[in-house]
Amino acid sequence: MPRISNDRRDRVRRAIIDAAADCFANKGFAATSISEICAAANMSVGGIYRHFAGKDELVDAVSEAILTPVIEVLDAAAHGPDVLDTAEVIDLLHNTLLQCAPGSVPRLTVGQFWAELLRDPTFHGSRQELGTALRTGLTRLVVRANPDALEPERLTVALMAIGMGVFLSQSIVDTETSPRELIDAISVLLRHSPPST
Repeated sequence: MPRISNDRRDRVRRAIIDAAADCFANKGFAATSISEICAAANMSVGGIYRHFAGKDELVDAVSEAILTPVIEVLDAAAHGPDVLDTAEVIDLLHNTLLQCAPGSVPRLTVGQFWAELLRDPTFHGSRQELGTALRTGLTRLVVRANPDALEPERLTVALMAIGMGVFLSQSIVDTETSPRELIDAISVLLRHSPPST
């Protein structure tokens, strides 16, 4: 039997991950069957299992395909020459997700990934290493932009909340408004909010 080159193996794996991402985006992680992924990938069950041990491993691969490019660009930005403000960080996150997330409609893939985090608490736990790397990368950028911050971790959580909200707003409510415009609008709202006691 001829050996498959690493490049071809990687292309086949990515095609399977993209097909799985589309299935997960349409039906959710739990409701999607391996047979549906096989049909979407135009492969046999045996063909899928030559690359992945099962659906759980495919879910892991899709999760990694969503988060790993984001973690990499955050690391590059943290070591780059420029200090990014909040809008620039969010713009970087969104562009990376939309360009690199698997599946034919990356917004749906990312949205379903977040929905699964809400639906299944164990889903979050099994991807803790990726989540930790993501938060670490964001915290590095927060500290660079706010070197005197006493609680950078809280700023990181706020940044993640704003980023998710902006992503959903651009996906569902208003696709034309840029992250910069939304951040400016949020700043206006916060200036008119009474401080917490």
